[in-house]
Amino acid sequence: MKSDSPLPGSEQEPSWLSSLDPGWLASNYEALERFRQSYSRGTTGIETALGSLRQILRDQSWRGWEDRDGNRVLRFRGKAFRAWVEAEYPDGCNTPWDAIVAFANKDPETLVLLLDAGREEVGRPEANGMCDNVTHSLPPTGNSTEYAVRRLRDHAPELLGRVKAGELTAHRAMVKAGFREETITISKDPEKAARRLLRHFQGERLEALIDHLQR
Repeated sequence: MKSDSPLPGSEQEPSWLSSLDPGWLASNYEALERFRQSYSRGTTGIETALGSLRQILRDQSWRGWEDRDGNRVLRFRGKAFRAWVEAEYPDGCNTPWDAIVAFANKDPETLVLLLDAGREEVGRPEANGMCDNVTHSLPPTGNSTEYAVRRLRDHAPELLGRVKAGELTAHRAMVKAGFREETITISKDPEKAARRLLRHFQGERLEALIDHLQR
């Protein structure tokens, strides 16, 4: 018999329960299982695990699912992804949040999705009145992806959306938003360095570069 798991504090079946698509719930369960299995394989399943993680983050699969026995788990609806990551198996991933962040750091696109999904529950009071709900497991320095996610989320959400979609890197979005200066990498070989500089400096900017080099 199918058993439903309502939200914490709820004495009766949620009114929205009947509107959930069983197919969507079942696919969520499969996606979560694929991630857990590939993540547990360590180095042999990195690419598969990263792809699975991106999928469940985009689809928000952790919010509710139906397992192979027909049991529905809905207690994560309205909660941040971190709640599912740290919950005990089989409901969650039974994994420290810092470990998932470190794993996602292998792929900038995945890390951006993860940090945004890792924010606290909707409606939870924010500390000191500030929107600062992303985990502090990575220092929010000016060059970190976590810092970029925070800055873009608060001041350029449309660019953050493009980062999530894989259209831009977090660094490129920061440059487009004017939060970072664009930089280039120069070879130590004088001839190669000169060719690269000529591709990026023209007109008055080239004259200014030559002037500074001659000082």
